[in-house]
Amino acid sequence: MLAQAVAATRYYAGYANLEVNDDVDPPLPAIDADTEISDSEWALIKPLFMLYFELERAIQLKLRAAWVLTFLADHQVKSGKISPNIQMEMPQRTHSAKQS
Repeated sequence: MLAQAVAATRYYAGYANLEVNDDVDPPLPAIDADTEISDSEWALIKPLFMLYFELERAIQLKLRAAWVLTFLADHQVKSGKISPNIQMEMPQRTHSAKQS
């Protein structure tokens, strides 16, 4: 979550100077986990942060689902419940199903 907050803050800083950086040299010092932002800056940064957070969560869920499906499919093949050649058999299966 912290990485998404830093990324959103860096994006914001590309368009506006952070209040904490006023009178600081160089004008845009590195933004990290310890960078302070004001409530008004957070009001502008938060929507992008939420999008970054949701994107990261979706990626994690997709990876987890792919892992589970891979595990289950492997288990089904090893137990003999499905054929290891199911992808190659799919055209014949769909063709014969259409003729029925």
